[in-house]
Amino acid sequence: MKKPTVYIASPYSKGDPAANAHFQCKIFDELLSSGLVLPVAPLWSHFQHMMFPRLYKELLAKYIKARGFNCLNSKKKKNLAQK
Repeated sequence: MKKPTVYIASPYSKGDPAANAHFQCKIFDELLSSGLVLPVAPLWSHFQHMMFPRLYKELLAKYIKARGFNCLNSKKKKNLAQK
């Protein structure tokens, strides 16, 4: 039986980012241990940032461009492209 993928959505920059990442890791561990789903914890990127910090705008612009996402309005895209 194929397990469903569960994306764990939670705030990152509202409050303490480290506490928010810890929360996601805890939930990820509980879901993985249950064996019912395959969890995805996007806040794991917090630990990448702790070791190799980048400006948020730089990271966002490069990630969006590399992934081909089209999730920003045209004004924000123009501003990010100029940086």
